[in-house]
Amino acid sequence: MGYLAQSIRARREERISTEFPSEEETRVLILGDSHAVAGIDPQYIPFSANWAQVGEELEFSYYKLLHALRVGLKPKDLILTCSFFNFLAPKDSQSEMMKRYHPLLDKDFYKAKFAFQEADASVYYYYLTNIIMPDYIPVGILNDFVLLHGPLDYYGAYDRREGSAIGDLRSLHKAIQRHYFVGKELRDFSPLRVHYFNEFITLCRDQDIRLWVVNTPLNDQYIERVPTEISSQYYQIIANRKHDFKFLDYSHISLPDSMFFDYDHLNYNGAQIFSEVIASGLQEP
Repeated sequence: MGYLAQSIRARREERISTEFPSEEETRVLILGDSHAVAGIDPQYIPFSANWAQVGEELEFSYYKLLHALRVGLKPKDLILTCSFFNFLAPKDSQSEMMKRYHPLLDKDFYKAKFAFQEADASVYYYYLTNIIMPDYIPVGILNDFVLLHGPLDYYGAYDRREGSAIGDLRSLHKAIQRHYFVGKELRDFSPLRVHYFNEFITLCRDQDIRLWVVNTPLNDQYIERVPTEISSQYYQIIANRKHDFKFLDYSHISLPDSMFFDYDHLNYNGAQIFSEVIASGLQEP
């Protein structure tokens, strides 16, 4: 069993280090959460690839960029969507994120999670199985076998969303509650996510990648409900680093309701317009 475990894990690592979605030459890599998934259609941005994924937080986007570089992608531009709540600390279990991204994570990730006190049970589990335990111990071997032969869950893609739920105020209230509150209290800011934002800046500078931080379009009714305390601190974090990247703030752009899938995501009509705007912005020197 020990030899089998070592063999499976060696082949798993080989697959992770070499296999990625087939694309033509990728000069623009798109990362982020559902705002990028729904809002940035790569077919309107020449030589681009959208690897964004629903729920993806900054620390995992950072490791996805590291992975892209390791598998041989050499993007000239990186588009990173970052909304008002992306600097906030986690409020729910991180098990889904860890299940999705653990193959990309290294020891430094776990050190940072522990240092900033953002580790839950799922973080400890993958730290134990992926970092502490030797490869010959067959704990978690079924997960490794799935990684060897199944889909690589850490990749994402553009998702064409149709229709519009604007008018369903319950969905608006749920989104605001989910994004900004724990019960009746505002979510705390996350020093760990600010740390990884800084790591993004450093990595892009070292790799000569032009970094674009994008706050995607939000419906007016959503914008009105973003807590001022959170938006103010968000803009302060951005302002303190404004010379290190291009900041495209389209959160307040005026778009008709028919271009929104819901109150904070675009549908495919809005994504087409917005993607063309992004493509035009990339032409700036």
